[in-house]
Amino acid sequence: MIEEFIFRGFLFSKWTEKMGAYKSMILTSLIFSILHINFDFIGLFLNSILFCILYMKTKNLFIPIICHMFNNFIGNLGNLELIPTSPSSSQDTLENFIHFITKLYNNIPYFLFFTVLLFLIIVYLYTKILPKNTCKPPYTSNLQNTAH
Repeated sequence: MIEEFIFRGFLFSKWTEKMGAYKSMILTSLIFSILHINFDFIGLFLNSILFCILYMKTKNLFIPIICHMFNNFIGNLGNLELIPTSPSSSQDTLENFIHFITKLYNNIPYFLFFTVLLFLIIVYLYTKILPKNTCKPPYTSNLQNTAH
């Protein structure tokens, strides 16, 4: 939740005022992905782009927060049985590593499928739904709407 306030609510909104929605979306997503220090840079980058689009479209930070929480929940479900806990010897550690690599290798088709699917959704949203570059960031738009 805090990540969404920082990346979408603050950085994305401020940078959109200065450099436009598209550039700030890319920059925010790059930083979001890099700071996670994770194997899944592409997935994090695409998710961040999607969260920015949702924020721009709905002008409501709650929507990307819910999507982010759901994404984390689904991601953690996959890790439940991935690595057995508390190895008692170096042999157990090697077996755990082999088990981890096998599970990871068996899940590559799912990873590729969902990465391509998410990419296609983002392209659609980016080209059909996202407001033009001249629009104001959601934070600024919401401030003006409440001032009337």
